[in-house]
Amino acid sequence: SRFSSISWRARMAALPVEPVALSAGLAYTCALTKDGKVWCWGENYLGQLGDGACGGSVSIPTEVPALDDVAVLSCGGDHTCALKTDGTVFCWGWNEWAQLGIGAVNGYIPGTSCSPTPVTGLTEVILLSAEGLGTCVVRNGGEAWCWGRNSCSYKLGNIDVCGSTPSFVATIDDISLLVGTCIVRGDGTVHCWEPVPLYDDEMFVEGATVWDKSAPSPVPELQDVAFMTGNGIYVQKLDGTVWCWKCSKSWTYGVSDPGPVQWSLDGQGELTFLASAGGTSCAVVDFDEIGCWGGNKNGELGDGTTENKEVPTKVKFDE
Repeated sequence: SRFSSISWRARMAALPVEPVALSAGLAYTCALTKDGKVWCWGENYLGQLGDGACGGSVSIPTEVPALDDVAVLSCGGDHTCALKTDGTVFCWGWNEWAQLGIGAVNGYIPGTSCSPTPVTGLTEVILLSAEGLGTCVVRNGGEAWCWGRNSCSYKLGNIDVCGSTPSFVATIDDISLLVGTCIVRGDGTVHCWEPVPLYDDEMFVEGATVWDKSAPSPVPELQDVAFMTGNGIYVQKLDGTVWCWKCSKSWTYGVSDPGPVQWSLDGQGELTFLASAGGTSCAVVDFDEIGCWGGNKNGELGDGTTENKEVPTKVKFDE
């Protein structure tokens, strides 16, 4: 089945904000808008929404207060980080494994942070990726810095980094995008330090060589890539086409093929951004519409309900 079977124009009106990027955690979703603001919705028991409260859930978007000039947004499992235009990084949410990079507070590492908290000691950051239980950034000049438990089990190189504050791990050349333990180079090729689970029954892409963690290995099936989600499900190529792997109903609703499947809106608009995690997917169309579908137990679709949806439903921003 094709995504083009849904008529976006018939279902959705333009939003009162202009979304430019999306990122999804295990049970929540966040959007970055053109004015540099961040809006989040879904589960908030660990402070994932960054609204100052830790508890409950929210089924419509809520603005993250006191956070401006955001250029890059990235959600991990239950934590979120934002890169501001001045090169600084702020994180919030679950911190059990020090994935926020904020170090000790009054002698101990806090388990959560319900509001954006600065990651000290980092400047001139140009790329950011929150993934699972850790976070990595790339600074101007190619220096990669990581923190949290993720950087022990998913490493950029052979260096074990499990700290509560950023630690230098590698210098990376020719990088245009950082996604988990993968990088997209300027020519659109993808290279990873860890296997990419594009298929349910394969831990890495067929044809890949033995994974040498001292340097990223190329992923043969991922070529001409402009953008990809952290879990390897959605890939947007340089020609604007979007491809989907592992799109069974256990991952996303509405597409049954395991992939790769090319997605198209069939003239209903330009698909400009995708995010997927935890059984929920969201898409930005023409920079003025957001639709989400899939699991909705905690309101992660942002439509004001907690009902699962098999087709995109409009995210209800305050109008």
